Amino acid sequence: MQPTRWPSAAWTPPTTSVTTTITAAASARCSFYRQPTDEGQVFDVLCGASLDLYEGYNWDGDDHWTVEAVRAWWADRGRVRAWAVDIAADWGADTHPHWGSNNDPRFLGHYHDAAQGHRDFIAHIDDGLESYLRGYLFWLEQRREPRPGEALPRL
Repeated sequence: MQPTRWPSAAWTPPTTSVTTTITAAASARCSFYRQPTDEGQVFDVLCGASLDLYEGYNWDGDDHWTVEAVRAWWADRGRVRAWAVDIAADWGADTHPHWGSNNDPRFLGHYHDAAQGHRDFIAHIDDGLESYLRGYLFWLEQRREPRPGEALPRL
């Protein structure tokens, strides 16, 4: 399991939005860590999609995720969280001399935004992701949104 893949209907696109994405340090590509939740975040995703030269924006996550795969991902979330903590520390400290741009002031804002995106992802793992994934499991099983008060599957 790759730490930069997580259960979502959107399948890890590059984007410009910090509020719904994180940047994977190894590839310098961005990925969704959650679905956008308001008009501004949807706009950010659409702007990112308009800049996507490689057609990486796919809404086919439902074709890739199964109930079993989501549960396995959730069971292994500690490893994903540790990965995000390490990357956030790295990006926040600008410690990537192998890129040849270490401490270059032109890139500090990007590094700090990327670090914040990872911290936001960690906070989402800690509070909010379980509820979202239970709803996503329901979607994967039923292919519809749950009705108010309808029980959601366990992770």
